[in-house]
Amino acid sequence: MTVAAHPWSLEFVAAYVGDGVTPRQLNIWCRAVDTSTNISNVQRLDLEIHPNQTPEISSVVAEATAPVAGVFYAGSTVAATVQGLADADGAQLSLWAELRLDDGTFVDSVPVIAVERPISGVWAELPPPVLQLVLPLDVPEGAVFRVHVTAADSLGAEITVPSGDLTVADDTEPPQLSDLVARHVSTGETDTRFTIGEAFTLEARIADLQTAVAQARIVLDRTDIFPEPVSMTRVGVSDVYRSDELVVPVDGVTDA
Repeated sequence: MTVAAHPWSLEFVAAYVGDGVTPRQLNIWCRAVDTSTNISNVQRLDLEIHPNQTPEISSVVAEATAPVAGVFYAGSTVAATVQGLADADGAQLSLWAELRLDDGTFVDSVPVIAVERPISGVWAELPPPVLQLVLPLDVPEGAVFRVHVTAADSLGAEITVPSGDLTVADDTEPPQLSDLVARHVSTGETDTRFTIGEAFTLEARIADLQTAVAQARIVLDRTDIFPEPVSMTRVGVSDVYRSDELVVPVDGVTDA
């Protein structure tokens, strides 16, 4: 390789060939030639080319954060804290996580994120990254699962570390229903008296502190007027559930 202009700098890729452990010796010889074609002495630079190092993860700690902190229910949010993340010969790592049952079945993942080495150059000063996953509602109670976290460098070396075994808890608490009301469709006001031909909806607040409400329905005692059951649908992301519009029929209403 020859360079003919200041600053007399050469760039090259120091390729590694070897057993993946032992450094490779690389010797560079350099000499200069002046404009009168006089040749300088030769200077040698001895280098060691080390193999790419695999990233490090010391442990993965998974915790349930919602809806009940510390207990894994179907539908729970799982926070995976990555301890001891480092790369001895790199400044950036790609990090991602998968949630799998103990038989290997995939249930959730998080997108790849880039993690930069602290500006100090010391990986130990990095706050442990936290990755958020979700247990699907259809995961059976009693199922064992793990969070598998992978770190990869720019050259393709990677490490995958699982959390310990985690178990989906049994949800034994029923949902709680409150604030059942009937509401005029025309005005949105609540009421207990409706006239023939008037439309109304039924609303209630329903909460399940462990998992989620699977279905909600209301049974009216006048099934000759309103067929049962009356299904209710969740309103947005609130805990309010609302029926479809019901209309007091012209026929069939008596004083009974």
